[in-house]
Amino acid sequence: MQHTGRGWNVAGLILSLLALASCTLGPVDPERPYVSGETTRVLKAGLGIVDRYHLAPRPLSEMVLRGLKGLATLDRDLRFDLPEDRDQLVVGRGSWTQRYPLSNAVTAEEWSRLAVTAIDAARSVSPSIRAARAEQVYELLFDAAFSGLDRYTLYLSAREARSNRASRHGYSGIGLSIDSEDGLIRVKEAFANGPARQSGIRKDDIIVQINGVPVAEWPLAQVGETLRGPRGTPVTLLLSRDGRRFEVTVTRRDVVVQTVFVEIRDRYGLIRISGFNDRTARSFAGAMETIEDAAVSGLVIDLRGNPGGVLDETITIADRLLADGTILSTRGRHPGAHQQFEARDAESDIAIPLVVLIDHGSASATEVLAAALRDHQRAVLIGGTTRGKGTVQRLHELPNTGQVNVTWARMHSPNGRSIDGHGVRPAICTGDLDRDPDLALEQIRHPRGVEVSSDCNSAAGTDFNIELAARLLANQDLYRRLRIGGIPGTALLHQPVYTVANTFGVDHLR
Repeated sequence: MQHTGRGWNVAGLILSLLALASCTLGPVDPERPYVSGETTRVLKAGLGIVDRYHLAPRPLSEMVLRGLKGLATLDRDLRFDLPEDRDQLVVGRGSWTQRYPLSNAVTAEEWSRLAVTAIDAARSVSPSIRAARAEQVYELLFDAAFSGLDRYTLYLSAREARSNRASRHGYSGIGLSIDSEDGLIRVKEAFANGPARQSGIRKDDIIVQINGVPVAEWPLAQVGETLRGPRGTPVTLLLSRDGRRFEVTVTRRDVVVQTVFVEIRDRYGLIRISGFNDRTARSFAGAMETIEDAAVSGLVIDLRGNPGGVLDETITIADRLLADGTILSTRGRHPGAHQQFEARDAESDIAIPLVVLIDHGSASATEVLAAALRDHQRAVLIGGTTRGKGTVQRLHELPNTGQVNVTWARMHSPNGRSIDGHGVRPAICTGDLDRDPDLALEQIRHPRGVEVSSDCNSAAGTDFNIELAARLLANQDLYRRLRIGGIPGTALLHQPVYTVANTFGVDHLR
């Protein structure tokens, strides 16, 4: 899952309705008042984490000054400055000025105390700063403080952090993902084995009311908040389906977002993985039982649009698909960032012919799996180059239950190539092919004369990519040639796999 701005880059909203680890906690109060002591503890924790773990941290003085200037956006007359001699912090508003010596500001704790002293002084003369609630202060400070770092090092508010934990570990709710369309709240998916589906709620149902209150035009986040509640409590939905309205009462319970979907099509199996949470590897194992029972001759794994997630789950799946060898290595400034994952030889290893679908929406942990399968010549990758989000984030909870995600390592595929900024290129760029699968297959067999774009993009549309994958699996000679390095002379294909280089090794990823 990736971040854009302050939020997550997701299609629609997965209802992260209360992390299992926090089910007994009440709702987070976004209007919590500012308290100097708590702010000092929160800043100390957040700044200290970045200073200790980040790949290339900025000086604490720079981060603190950036953060204070971010807070000053609430009041255009307020200023925070470090003079050229950098021996004092200046706080000013109009003719009012305060100066604070920096002689004792070295550690994150000392800089945090200084920052809070400056904030308290600003609150005494600025009505706008004085009116700011605690969460607004944290967001402005951290967003600005981290703006000189990479885009994935960021602060999540207490509410956002709770939603983030729920997406990984589960939540107490009814098991729906929803989207907004033309002002209507539509069910995007009712999760298998979830209480919503078991109560008869289906994909594309329109949620008209929740507990008797109309929800048309509500923001998705507000719908999610309203559906939240402790396990065992009921929620009543008025739904519309095909012009007919009906009411359903659903009892909330612990739910983990469904990320694995399996189908049997002709002589091949199709597994779609939409993300990686704490249950993805277990769900994948169950999907493989379905595949094996069907005795199919090949498997397509669809990773398009998968933004990533929990790295351990990705490693477990890669381990099942690879007989041996390196899966991933990481490198970073902190000694703990140097890790390496290896596939273990086991009877459960899966040897079925494999095609993997990827595109620019495939990112992070998804790229780990795709790169490992490519580098070990285990699968043929088709579609488009992945996003190139090849960094590892550590997740740290703050005293206010908010969270700092700090980038602390870069990922390297088994052959030693960095994923960060480069992505994973498939063997076949489907955006350059004819949209008829049979004609596209001929272009792959005889690529000379095919016009190839400089970018490697995936063809639009789900069916074409899947149909092309099925035809590759049915043509074993062509599949084998693509899997072991491609057809000589073609510009449609990636370069042959490199030899494995020296690598180090990962932790946990988001």
